[in-house]
Amino acid sequence: MVSRVLQENLTFSCFRADQKEERLVLEKRLVALLVQYPLGQPSADWLGRYAASEEIRSSGVWNTQHIHAEPLTDQEFRRVEQLVKATLAEMM
Repeated sequence: MVSRVLQENLTFSCFRADQKEERLVLEKRLVALLVQYPLGQPSADWLGRYAASEEIRSSGVWNTQHIHAEPLTDQEFRRVEQLVKATLAEMM
């Protein structure tokens, strides 16, 4: 049910990051960014409100790994932009 709701209501962008270390750092910092600077609040019927984990209920995301990490730096954000553009160019 969660997957269906996500697919019907969200748009995802994927980008290629070949270096495993860079990929893991960017993932960690993107998760932290989304939790620490949310774009909005979970809807009233978000299933996470009923999660056993307080961290899930309070963070608004299912993944509790990295929610307290440092968010993306300006330099890392620019790197993500570069990776997204490169990935899009590969797809053309």
